[in-house]
Amino acid sequence: MSRGSARSRGPLGALLVALALGNAPACSTTTDPAGADAAVTDSGSGPDVLTCSDGAKNGSETAVDCGGACPKCPNGKACGGPIDCASGACNAGVCVVPTPGCSDGAKNGSETDVDCGGTCPKCANGKACGGPADCASGACSAGLCGAPAPTCSDGAKNGNETDVDCGGACPKCANGRACAGPVDCASATCAGGVCVVASTCSDGAKNGNETDVDCGGSCPSCVDGKTCAGSADCGSRICTGSLCAAPACDDGAKNGSETDVDCGGPCPACANGRMCGAPSDCQSTTCTGGACGPPSCAGGLTCQGIDCCESLVVPGGTFPMGRGAGSDACPPTTLCLSAEQPEHGVTVSSFALDTFEVTVGRFRKFVDAYAGPPAPGTGAHPLIAGTGWNALWTGSTPPTAAALRSNLKCGVTWQTWSDTPGATEASPINCVGWYEAFAFCAWDGGRLPTEAEWEYASAGGDENRLYPWGNAAPTVALASYECRFSGGPSCDVADLPLAGSTPAGNGRWGHRDLGGSLWEWVYDGFDAGWYGGGGATCTNCTNIPSLPPLSSLHALRGGDFLGDHSYLRATIRDNAPPYGRGHARGFRCARRP
Repeated sequence: MSRGSARSRGPLGALLVALALGNAPACSTTTDPAGADAAVTDSGSGPDVLTCSDGAKNGSETAVDCGGACPKCPNGKACGGPIDCASGACNAGVCVVPTPGCSDGAKNGSETDVDCGGTCPKCANGKACGGPADCASGACSAGLCGAPAPTCSDGAKNGNETDVDCGGACPKCANGRACAGPVDCASATCAGGVCVVASTCSDGAKNGNETDVDCGGSCPSCVDGKTCAGSADCGSRICTGSLCAAPACDDGAKNGSETDVDCGGPCPACANGRMCGAPSDCQSTTCTGGACGPPSCAGGLTCQGIDCCESLVVPGGTFPMGRGAGSDACPPTTLCLSAEQPEHGVTVSSFALDTFEVTVGRFRKFVDAYAGPPAPGTGAHPLIAGTGWNALWTGSTPPTAAALRSNLKCGVTWQTWSDTPGATEASPINCVGWYEAFAFCAWDGGRLPTEAEWEYASAGGDENRLYPWGNAAPTVALASYECRFSGGPSCDVADLPLAGSTPAGNGRWGHRDLGGSLWEWVYDGFDAGWYGGGGATCTNCTNIPSLPPLSSLHALRGGDFLGDHSYLRATIRDNAPPYGRGHARGFRCARRP
């Protein structure tokens, strides 16, 4: 071929030759108004436009108008792979329904919920179900799996059963099965949460709920040395180290022949209010209605329709003892004393205080039984050491009942005592010295109140009342004072009323005559500077009286039927020698709460 042949021409040359021969290639400038759905091909005969809705399989389609670059094909259409199928499954070149799996994270196939139910594993509670077979619980309700309703034959412990299919509302359980009580057991015996063989309490074996052979539990109490689970299993009511122990007078239980806890019978005599079977069971030697009581009311004595020996509990607390510096603590026309100051914080524990001052009738029982002074240590405050009777006081007390009677006669105009019972049996006893007052309270199962206890009761504790009844000015309806009670022109014993005659003047806890009537002996020795000294701040404290000589003074509280209204205040203090048996002096006793 010559140098000018087509074989040696470059592209530009070939194009020029073609133009010269009239064979120029056709060019298409047609655009597809449908955009991506059109395809342009050069067949030599002009443009050819393809779409996904032209009713023909063309372009990259795997079936007519689907697959490839077109929408995915429905099942039954040809496919080249899963991507061509709406089901995501292409099998043998055809889109098909996918084969469901029980772990594909979808609810498909015969599943009733995602990957469960139907031919898949059973569904948990709360999952959709078509029937009980779809549920692990075997219970399908309202299209949801749930807990099965318990039955007495479902092989499970449910409902109120105490063991599998027994106890509670189900049939009673056999021995060895769990129980909550005897009603759950066929043997009617549940011990330690297990049904056991019923005990006969005389079968020679430890069974049922017995704690030892034929005793304890629902059987008779066990004797000492037998096994116990608690005090109720023992006749002694003492279970120590799982063994019944012999009763003792300090074991904190009522056992043996005791009449109350650790007292009565072979143990020490019981205090007032404790149970008794005989007078010998009581410190007071008075047992009435199965309870120890003050001997001064043996046979019954009443004051204003109430037991003269009634004692009312005063709940303990802290209060400001003494008179404050403000004018409200010492009203106008009122006499106030420096010994009432300073005001200071004091705490007392709970105690009982006689409702009434000791009456003539009560004191008569003491005189009739009088055999001399108390034994050393008796009549003590239980929380304050060294407050019992001191043997050195014995010489200051009457040696005989006759001497005591003589001491009570301090003047016919004023004395309430008479050698034989009379009209004044319910009047407060007067003409009594401190030693006789102490001796009476000790004999009667009580003690003299401390000065702090007395003021706490009179002032209403933390209410800090000006008078026992409150802050209202005194009247004859509230207290007996200034010889005003009888209303007569003279001043005599008629102005000293029967105990408790002015109930409107009761203290906070119901005690009567804390203001007026008679000055009341308290335990304390008197010291005008006590409030600023040893008693400045204290808990259950007292100014323990000095020993003889007779010049020592003792405190008195509460005012009297003769005195000025100033002496009715809760803080007022007076004093006298302990042998001073004045016609305006009496007392009341304190006791264990």
